Amino acid sequence: MSETVNLALPYILAVQAQKHLTHNEALRALDAIVHLSVLDLDRTEPPAEPQEGDRHIVAAPAGGEWVGRGTQVAAFQDGAWAFFTPRVGWLAHVAGDGRLRRYDGERWVEAVSNAPIFGVNALGDSYNRLVVKTSSALFSHDDVSGSGNGSVLGSFNRQDASKDAAFNFQTAYQTNALFGLLGGDSLSIKVSGDGSAFATVLEAASANGIARLPSVPKAVASTNYDNYIAADAWTAVALNDTASNAQGAFDAGANVFTTPIAGLYFFAAALGWHQNGANVPIRLSGRLVSGSTILAGPFSTSDLTEGEATLVFTMAVPLAAGDEVKLEARLSAVDGYLARDVTRLSAFLLA
Repeated sequence: MSETVNLALPYILAVQAQKHLTHNEALRALDAIVHLSVLDLDRTEPPAEPQEGDRHIVAAPAGGEWVGRGTQVAAFQDGAWAFFTPRVGWLAHVAGDGRLRRYDGERWVEAVSNAPIFGVNALGDSYNRLVVKTSSALFSHDDVSGSGNGSVLGSFNRQDASKDAAFNFQTAYQTNALFGLLGGDSLSIKVSGDGSAFATVLEAASANGIARLPSVPKAVASTNYDNYIAADAWTAVALNDTASNAQGAFDAGANVFTTPIAGLYFFAAALGWHQNGANVPIRLSGRLVSGSTILAGPFSTSDLTEGEATLVFTMAVPLAAGDEVKLEARLSAVDGYLARDVTRLSAFLLA
């Protein structure tokens, strides 16, 4: 063998004359290609006034003194150009753009382009192919390359609508919140206290932009039978049916709406009355109570003259967590009935 396998450096042979020439040739090669840093990689011809030690990666198609030298490393040594053929895996720092290139056997490519796994202050793995541990991260519009448009856009692309494209917010690697497209086309926010059971906070349909708040405490309760109300006594309305009952806020057995958290709650009540026989009370009244505290009311009809009447009232009430709210009704002077289906209570958290 007359040269080394990897860098093609010439050997000094036993019977060789002027051994110093071979030695110097090897030194020049090492000086050119060890810790390789080139000025640029887009020149097809040599510069007019090269400086001693200048190195370039020759761009194809090359011309002039560099003709036929595409992808090779050209080094200006002792007043002449020397050329070195790269091997797969060579790395070169390009001073012109400050980036690292790798030779793949055909061309010089970005050294970290198409990396299968990448980590910053951490090790990636086959599942988390990109891992970054940092106290802060900045994504800014491109004001460096000259090709930026002034915007910055992050994209999450999923396979189909049954999959997820979302942000996952964690504490000690336990998921507390999800935000994105989660197994459907609606934009969703979901939260969890244990990382396994999730409640949907918001759903915004992509088809029409309509947003829902599925987990907001709310209920629509009604009665499916006529409630008898004695005369001159405040009586809790028996609401035994619910059309909606998020958070299980309404207890049909106890006829109470229980507030799961403190906040401002909105209530709407309807009391439908019909007479008991020929009895016509003076008026129908309604109110909302929590224990012995009157929250709203009483609200009353004008004097009744017909056999049926409906009283509707609404209000917003600030409540503490765990407050129990009841709808009560009263008939003045004579008894009667609260009509089924018409009589109901609606409630939900405003803020």
